[in-house]
Amino acid sequence: MMGSPQGLPSPGWIGPGEHLCLAFDHDEEREPVLAAFVSDGLAQGDQVIYHTDVTHPAVLTGLLRGWGVDPGRGAVPAPRSGAEPLRVRPTSDPCGLRVEGEVGTVTLPMFTAALREAAAREAGDVHLDVSGLVFIDLAGLRTIVDVAGGLAAPRSLVLSPASSHVHHLITMIGWDSAPGLRLSENDL
Repeated sequence: MMGSPQGLPSPGWIGPGEHLCLAFDHDEEREPVLAAFVSDGLAQGDQVIYHTDVTHPAVLTGLLRGWGVDPGRGAVPAPRSGAEPLRVRPTSDPCGLRVEGEVGTVTLPMFTAALREAAAREAGDVHLDVSGLVFIDLAGLRTIVDVAGGLAAPRSLVLSPASSHVHHLITMIGWDSAPGLRLSENDL
């Protein structure tokens, strides 16, 4: 087996142009093998493509860096096809917004405007229901943190539900303690 981060076993027997399918029961089982595989491929100058239906590119990049693998400046997520449109709806109980679909380059201006309008309209906390959000890029996450930071204390931007991938991303990036941002502990 080839060298890998932190001495982890790696699939060094995979040759150029060959494919690997990794079946796993939980993330703790997948992550070390994935990190070693990507590290070996990059070290050999290979192009590494990771297809998944559940792992957001920002999560993957953070995971790799956590295992000591630098995906490098050339790491670009594959273009998204079949992107879902963004739908933003005001909510009254609790007051705020429900977002559904995807927040990306095309939909970011609409998302930003709606979130800023909700923050200006509401006198108390602004609740952001992301249970219907299937994708959000780093700029969208930054918008959430920026709007939260612009709220005067004691107001907060409350992100719900607690089980969302958006919670996971914000926590992994380290923005969960950003001023004005509160991650809900309960689902709406």
